[in-house]
Amino acid sequence: LVGSEMCIRDSPEYIAREGSKTGRFVYRIYDTDRASYVTNTSTSARIYFTQDRENFTASYVVNPNTSGYVNFDLDPDCSYAVGIQKWQAGTFNDACYKDKNFSLPYEFEVRGQLKNELTQPYYQQIFNVTQPILINFTTLSDCSAYRSEENPVINASSYTIELKSPLNVWESCTLINNSYSGWYNCTWNSTGKKEGYWSIRVNSTKDYFFANSTLYQNWFWLENVNTTSENLSVYVWNYSTNAWQKVDLNEYRGWSSKFNFTVDIYDQEGDTV
Repeated sequence: LVGSEMCIRDSPEYIAREGSKTGRFVYRIYDTDRASYVTNTSTSARIYFTQDRENFTASYVVNPNTSGYVNFDLDPDCSYAVGIQKWQAGTFNDACYKDKNFSLPYEFEVRGQLKNELTQPYYQQIFNVTQPILINFTTLSDCSAYRSEENPVINASSYTIELKSPLNVWESCTLINNSYSGWYNCTWNSTGKKEGYWSIRVNSTKDYFFANSTLYQNWFWLENVNTTSENLSVYVWNYSTNAWQKVDLNEYRGWSSKFNFTVDIYDQEGDTV
């Protein structure tokens, strides 16, 4: 059997795991006896990939093209963990060449996609102005349904919550709590805020994932609740005593009487009534 050497030509820096995006890996087989690259398209070769960052658990049969390049397009699915993976390649079980791989494996990155899921408040929920509003979201990924370590994705590198008013003015919800369990929340003070539909945008980033920014349009309604009243009292001026005299609401007094009406009014927003 003839000796050979492997020469790497190209590999992707990263491959997006979501969708049908591929990364091309290219290498050449060098015939050390003939001192030339192998162009025999029937030469048997293989390419190997790690899926757990350590063990080469995926392998594929490949062959050189007529130009002497071995090409393979990898489309990683949810069997691939995000992060730095390794690849290795060489001749394998060929009639003419000894089995030979790269002296050392090479690296590439598998990059996942973050998914932000708003869990509070619920859609079309109604709040009163001045009411504190809890906003909570969870970071998931394109493979949360298949990989337990990504359901949820914990400890994002950055996380923010924004709100858009009915006048299309943006503001941030501050003092966000990181649960370190994949969910993040803040309590938004609605005092003095504009009535109407408010939108929420939640954002997150993490190493080895594409960032996510998800807008929940017109998500909740901020209402200015009507004032309430109680303790209605009616007084009539008593000209004999020169003092106000309280009367029952079912009593009758003449048209020329002087009245004073007193009522306690409560407004939850503290507006001047």
